[in-house]
Amino acid sequence: MVDSAAPAIGEKPILLYSWICPYVQRVTLALAHKKLSEPIEEVPIDLGNKPSWLPQLSPHGKVPAVAYKEGDRTFTLYESLALLDWVDHYFSKGPALMPANAGDRALCNILISRS
Repeated sequence: MVDSAAPAIGEKPILLYSWICPYVQRVTLALAHKKLSEPIEEVPIDLGNKPSWLPQLSPHGKVPAVAYKEGDRTFTLYESLALLDWVDHYFSKGPALMPANAGDRALCNILISRS
């Protein structure tokens, strides 16, 4: 483990990532689909030499993870499927990630859970 300073958590979400992780790629593709006017701040993580603070933001010490403050609450979110839902709702102004129809949405969730 590397001893480095943890990123500052503020109102703008930060994404902890490693490009070699396919679960991170799920989230980055979702963010790209949303066509954000201002990209999310990204913090690269070396999975072979993880920083000592990583478990504070991702309890299992894995990526992807997102951290941000909203009012007096600090959110630390992890697990790619949960983050896909978060991306879709947090960045609601962009195109939807999932269909509005309940049946189509369920079918998409089946496909996503198997990928």
